[in-house]
Amino acid sequence: MTAVWDPVARFFESAWIIFQALFRWFEINTYLATKVVSPVLQLVFFGLLATFTGGSTRVAYLVIGNSVVLAGLGGIWAAWTIGEERAAGTLPLLMASPASRLGNFLQRGVVHLADSLLTVGVAWAAALLLFHVDLSRADAPALVASVVAAAISSIGIGLMLGSVSLAFADVFFLVNLLYYALLVVAGVNVPVAALPAWLQPLSQVLPFTHAIAAAREAVDGATLAGVAPLLLRELGLAVGYLALGYLFLVQLERVAVRRGSLETT
Repeated sequence: MTAVWDPVARFFESAWIIFQALFRWFEINTYLATKVVSPVLQLVFFGLLATFTGGSTRVAYLVIGNSVVLAGLGGIWAAWTIGEERAAGTLPLLMASPASRLGNFLQRGVVHLADSLLTVGVAWAAALLLFHVDLSRADAPALVASVVAAAISSIGIGLMLGSVSLAFADVFFLVNLLYYALLVVAGVNVPVAALPAWLQPLSQVLPFTHAIAAAREAVDGATLAGVAPLLLRELGLAVGYLALGYLFLVQLERVAVRRGSLETT
């Protein structure tokens, strides 16, 4: 029995170490400012904007969208784990080790999933207390599933960006660009149908678009079965992002072996 659980325990232990290594400045004050204060301020900003421009219906729309997209604050930043391995000089050692590439790749998103759900929980609490979003008709399983799907999707694209960071040094620019693009294109603050026609197809392949749509339907009373098609699309995108990121990582490793160096930029 121990032999079965040992690999599982090591997997999660390594995932926790990787998470801590990302936040090398890890202090409770910094963590709270990044994962609690900043998300609430984002929610308050868009909530107040909606209050003075669109009334209660608009408030609910923006607050729900911004609450769900905050799941990406943890997942997307998983991109830093690979980039910082390279910056710290530990990536060559990792590549030379016999450790499973796929296992190590997936470990980088595990703790971020739970961390993202904590951030979203704080955001929903703020939405209820500050903007009195009506959740009386909400279907709890469908709403929770929508948030989890959004978090998984963000981790997928975050790890893909992490792989890209091996070839492009400025991953921070890519991560920030993606996050702010999501606020506009993924149906967070602007309905997808209101976007220019040429931009709408992009929304369909970005994380959060389908999860946010599912969350809004869940708040209106849709069941888990009712939002399942949207959630399956979101999870399908997550799998696609993970596959692309892993393939990119494998290809870059092969290039590094041929060159004798991980420096591709």
